[in-house]
Amino acid sequence: VCSERHGERLNGGGMGGGAPLRGPVFHAKWSGRPVSALYDYIRVRMPEDRPGSLTDQEYADLVALILRANDYQPGSREVPPSSAALSEPVFD
Repeated sequence: VCSERHGERLNGGGMGGGAPLRGPVFHAKWSGRPVSALYDYIRVRMPEDRPGSLTDQEYADLVALILRANDYQPGSREVPPSSAALSEPVFD
């Protein structure tokens, strides 16, 4: 579903014209912000036709996918499905 709007490689410009979820445009938007801001953003607004329809774990998995697509090194545990637990890591 994400690739339909955000492109097969998450570079944006899919059929739905979604914003890039990786690369310079993504970094410019999220740099200096906590990972929880991304989690909250997608949890409240995505998918566009059914916002909030996924489970907290599915939203956490999407954050992990976006982090991986942006070459962030994986941690020793899974991305937690909680905004509070994601407030410390900051995009840099």
